Amino acid sequence: MTFTFNALLIDSASADGFGTASSTTGRVADNSAHNYCWGTGYSGTDTNAATRRTHAAASINNLDSQTIMYNAGAQACQASTDVQWSTTTDPVDGSAQCALVNSSGACDRTIIRINPANMSPLAADLRQTSCHELGHSVGLEHYGTTPEDCMFNDVNKQTYNTHHRDHINAQYA
Repeated sequence: MTFTFNALLIDSASADGFGTASSTTGRVADNSAHNYCWGTGYSGTDTNAATRRTHAAASINNLDSQTIMYNAGAQACQASTDVQWSTTTDPVDGSAQCALVNSSGACDRTIIRINPANMSPLAADLRQTSCHELGHSVGLEHYGTTPEDCMFNDVNKQTYNTHHRDHINAQYA
């Protein structure tokens, strides 16, 4: 008796949708440089704004250290800003919305909104939500039911898994 097996090899970066979202969340960014600015709720001098900036910046630095994306630094909010961090009172922990789509379909500007009222007193909650929403700004979509990284809502995950790093690195290489 003879058995024949045909194997289909799929690289880890093609296992789920990436940058293919039909909505404005999960579009690829225009390039690998990600600059950012502090909008409403992040630009103040109070302790809460400073805490939000700390966690947003940590998420940006995390993306920079894990992938080919790089932190192009903070700047004043303007049309050329890649990511604007703001607060919201919407009944969600956070959201990321592409505010400007270029002619090739890539996102030139994402507005990330975090609802501080929905954050637990744990810093990990704010850090995970910041990581999650920033992931949307580079094309990541929600990731299944396995809590492997910050794209799954688990406050203990504040980094991107190999699968998502492969997507990002392949897109922006």
